[in-house]
Amino acid sequence: MGKYFKWGCLGFVAFVAVIFFASIFAMVINSDKSTSTDQGVSTAVSDSKEKKTSEKKQEEYVCDVEGVGKVKGAMSSNVGIAIYDVQKMKTLGNNRFARTEAQGQFLVLSIVVANGQKDAITVDANSFKLKDNSGVEFSYSHEGQMAISVDDKSQKSMLRKINPGIVISIAVPYDIPENMDLNQLYLEARGGITGRPIKLPIKVEKVK
Repeated sequence: MGKYFKWGCLGFVAFVAVIFFASIFAMVINSDKSTSTDQGVSTAVSDSKEKKTSEKKQEEYVCDVEGVGKVKGAMSSNVGIAIYDVQKMKTLGNNRFARTEAQGQFLVLSIVVANGQKDAITVDANSFKLKDNSGVEFSYSHEGQMAISVDDKSQKSMLRKINPGIVISIAVPYDIPENMDLNQLYLEARGGITGRPIKLPIKVEKVK
């Protein structure tokens, strides 16, 4: 009888211990779920804020281009950027040593860049990315850029430094499919290496 009582007590103690540890485990699981939910809500709020920031209306930029008139673009970190000419062509370059032919067709964008910052900025062809609405990105054509630069020394694309108050133009070629719809494309541009990205439609937007 005494032996039975001894094992009965131990069994009761073991049962209480199991209940205790099960309660602790349940508390830990619920805590993890709560933390996960809180993190999910926090992430959703953060994503929402980022989306609103990215959708912030772009500040308009207007410039007067000789032979074209007034064209509209946008501001990127106090740098005005606008497209004033859009051309399609199969080959680029008048110099026979630099002349190059597109795999598809060359889309050449002539762009105005006006530095409104207090310091010099650095701009090159990598400051302008051609993208479509599905996120596909087209790199600028090195061969096409070389052909343009040989024809016109002012169109050098590599690391051009622009002082405050200076306005320059740069022609950037992209090799794109011949059947590409330009309405599906846009230009993502930056006013300098650290400039805020802006989006411009692939067309000349003239204003009165």
